[in-house]
Amino acid sequence: MATKGKTNNPSGRPPIKHALTESLRRALSRMVDVDGKRVNGKQVLANMVADLLLTGAVVFPDGKAIQVSPKDWLDTMRWAYQYLEPPITKLEHGGVDGDPLKIVVEYANSSYPVTDIPPEPGGDST
Repeated sequence: MATKGKTNNPSGRPPIKHALTESLRRALSRMVDVDGKRVNGKQVLANMVADLLLTGAVVFPDGKAIQVSPKDWLDTMRWAYQYLEPPITKLEHGGVDGDPLKIVVEYANSSYPVTDIPPEPGGDST
């Protein structure tokens, strides 16, 4: 029977092995022939994804080419940004050198003058 506050597995849970992930890593690390050159499979895949994102088409190492639909291209672009760019966690707006942000509004062909917006209470009056 287990004692409260004491584990029956002092070694902890064994690490989870992701068989598919490891198999893909090994397969993509193989060297393949592309245009008479030996190239790492990951580099081939990266080049194909880049071509797809840049042109909407991809050419496979065997020479077969496909053109993707605009929807598939957009889905691929979203996927790329989701996994390749870090998410924005904080966004701040400010003026030059940390000064308050100055917003200028100009109206074309307007006879109404635009006046300065008064500063917030306790804010800088300049």
